[in-house]
Amino acid sequence: MVRIAINEGELIQISATGGTTLLEALYERGVNLPSSCGGQGSCGLCKVRIEGASGACLPLERPWLTDEELAEGTRLACQVRPAGDVRLHLDKALLGAREHTVRVVARENLTPQIVGITCELPGSDAIDWSPGQYIQIHLPDSPGAPSHMRRAYSLASRPGRSRAIEIEVQRTPGGIGSGYLIDGVRLGDTVKFSGPYGGFERRRPDLPLLCVAGGAGAAPVRSVLLDAKERPGGGGVVFLYAAPTFGEVPHAEELRSLERDLPGFTFVPVVSRLGGVPAGLPPGGEVGSIIDVLDRRVEQGARVEVYLCGSPRLVDGCSRVLAEKGIPSGQIHHDRFV
Repeated sequence: MVRIAINEGELIQISATGGTTLLEALYERGVNLPSSCGGQGSCGLCKVRIEGASGACLPLERPWLTDEELAEGTRLACQVRPAGDVRLHLDKALLGAREHTVRVVARENLTPQIVGITCELPGSDAIDWSPGQYIQIHLPDSPGAPSHMRRAYSLASRPGRSRAIEIEVQRTPGGIGSGYLIDGVRLGDTVKFSGPYGGFERRRPDLPLLCVAGGAGAAPVRSVLLDAKERPGGGGVVFLYAAPTFGEVPHAEELRSLERDLPGFTFVPVVSRLGGVPAGLPPGGEVGSIIDVLDRRVEQGARVEVYLCGSPRLVDGCSRVLAEKGIPSGQIHHDRFV
């Protein structure tokens, strides 16, 4: 038996046997660290800073940890089996992530590949959340698969305190999360999730905001835009969204109406080919690669804050363009959807 203390002066203690990972022990006590790989060390989300007998860093962890993080004692909780007492240093926001059971009350096909799902908490229960935050859906255990499997989904509705939450699920061939939510869950079914986690906190609210997304990356941007509609600020917002055709842009009409209702907002759909609607591409849209469009639209040394949401290819490609344009890394926020 080992003892696991959390934070300085924190009274929480967890007992674990030598074969139990930190992640398993924390889950058993309701401490919901984010993880989407079932403890396989393949997502890098369950980082914790540890003091004590945590053992040597494993090769599986190394790609997820910087030299600075390693020097500070940061590890992946799913790969650590403490040999003695340890103390964990966790962000208090993580300790605030709670488990909830919700009921599915609405489903909508937003595009041929993206389904919007609305869930409600029971009774008078509600959660508080901020723009860009996400939840982790708990997947049912299945034979041959790791236990405690969870998948992250960004909250797509207006931030604040609410009984209802909306997520957007992109169908992925062979994806266990999208398969469960799109094919397995029906109206009236209950779903368990933990959260909220993360969030998009602007570091330079005095600057214009540029949002770039593709696929289900539209979900967190939508929450940012709906929040901006309620609390408009200066600087303006531009949203570039990549899709195969305009018919595969989620919330297209809502985004067009936001151009009228949100001062300084511009929506730019970027499609790889024409089609999808009878009229083709609406005014203001572009055809081609979103990375090339970003390169054309952002000036060298532009004063702008950027929020990138989408596949690793989109995020990495756009990041390279922004670095070449001289945009400081502190003004670029990333949400990689994997």
